[in-house]
Amino acid sequence: MDGMTTNDPEGEPQPLVAKDWKISEDGKTYTFHLNKDVKFSDGKPVTADDVAFTYTAMCDPSYDGPRADAVEKLVGYKEYKNGSATSVEGIKVVDKNTITFTLTEPKAPAIYDFAYGIMEKDYYNFEKGNIQKIKDLFQKPMGCGPYKLKEYKPGQEVVFERNDNYWRGKPKIANIIMKVTNA
Repeated sequence: MDGMTTNDPEGEPQPLVAKDWKISEDGKTYTFHLNKDVKFSDGKPVTADDVAFTYTAMCDPSYDGPRADAVEKLVGYKEYKNGSATSVEGIKVVDKNTITFTLTEPKAPAIYDFAYGIMEKDYYNFEKGNIQKIKDLFQKPMGCGPYKLKEYKPGQEVVFERNDNYWRGKPKIANIIMKVTNA
């Protein structure tokens, strides 16, 4: 799954799904403009709604994954997490290809928090408090990266096939097979 940003070889943030971004003067608001050509592996376009869904899922009360630090400084995170709000105030969809994130305070490495893979809202949609639905769908993930999962044999291998809808061009290698070994 591609994220809005990536890093260059020196570790500097670079645009990926987001074609550019702007950080407010006070360092609290990040505005991203998405590339209009990006599509998920099922051919649907990646939109700001998908990005908002992805980051809202990481704020969910049932979320127990490793990325909570990427969202805990968002305005409204605590209220959404504890159930006193129905949305995360700091996540705003401006239009189909523009989204803003507002933090409670500046966070120097915050731009790196936007490199996480974007989930397709229509595919992963779940009810608040039921992050298990997303976990279950990760057995057959939907993303906008260069490859998509073809087959997963627990304890044996993972097979990826190229995503012919990949927005940066069709990958040259058709399949990647990762064998699982016991260490």
